Amino acid sequence: MKNLNKIISIFAILSIALLAGCVEMSADQIASEMQKKYESIKDYKGTLVLSMSFDGESRESEMDFMYQLPDKSWMKITEGEGAEDIVVSNGTTMWLYNSTANEVTIMELPKTEMDNPSQADYGKIIKDMLKRNDIKMPGSEKIGDRDTFILELVPKNLTNATFFINQKLWVDKETWMPLRMETFDKDGKLMMTMEYRNVEFNTGIPDSEFEFKIPQGAKIVTKEITPPKETTLDEARGAVNFTVVAPEYLPEGYILDKVTVFKFGEIQSLSISYKNGDEMLSIYEANQSRNVPKGKFETVKIKGIEARYMESDFSKSLSWTWKGTEITISGTISKEELIKVAESIK
Repeated sequence: MKNLNKIISIFAILSIALLAGCVEMSADQIASEMQKKYESIKDYKGTLVLSMSFDGESRESEMDFMYQLPDKSWMKITEGEGAEDIVVSNGTTMWLYNSTANEVTIMELPKTEMDNPSQADYGKIIKDMLKRNDIKMPGSEKIGDRDTFILELVPKNLTNATFFINQKLWVDKETWMPLRMETFDKDGKLMMTMEYRNVEFNTGIPDSEFEFKIPQGAKIVTKEITPPKETTLDEARGAVNFTVVAPEYLPEGYILDKVTVFKFGEIQSLSISYKNGDEMLSIYEANQSRNVPKGKFETVKIKGIEARYMESDFSKSLSWTWKGTEITISGTISKEELIKVAESIK
């Protein structure tokens, strides 16, 4: 699946970006070294175990996977009481199989610039990571039978740390791929662990593994994926089937960054991003509601309508429905400012 290949390539970038804290290398040199290491991997397989803890609740899922670079993937995801989902992509078609419903969703994948990870702007991503984080390399350790070095990543500005507070990675010495990652909150409490187990590289996985055989009697659903499209607010209003709204008030220093339209089958959505230096404020709008994330929330009134206010170590958010449009505003600004932005929406 292309998005997961993108994630893996970003993880590879992260490994090398972190090493730059220990070795004097230019961004171009780091990107070149990373590309050589990453391109040496033709295929790999194993199991990914994800454990999360939030507001006293723990959740674990397991994913068996096979990848053939640059764009073929097979995943079997198990969560809870053993329910399984299978996701297979041969690079042009994706199959999503829900074993509980015995339903297969088939999608033709659009071509994007990220189909080939080597097209990513490595230098820009690396420089941004080095700018935002302090890096430590406390030692080395084995993960399974793989030799790894341990890296610690801490945002330089903890007050404005939006995406995570502290991360610890165990990076494979041969491939520079993270085999384990731990994420901690601002109090040092473990929030999430990702670990790759029984990982094998370059075993010669055949193309046939990335063709899905539809089970007998399964319901088949076909959906169209449209690549995300950057546009303007005026153009977006004519591109989606719901009322597009925007705030008249923004906190000091925030300016419009980009507007992006997403279409996935019957689901249409819009993302409006504002920025103030490194700080982001995002407005998500859609023609149907998303699943409410787990966690505690406070009910507040926006234009007389009940909205859910949630706060975490990562960000603050407000979600509500107005004029048939599902709206979520998220960012690191104060609760009072977030409500002020929401109240100004028209």
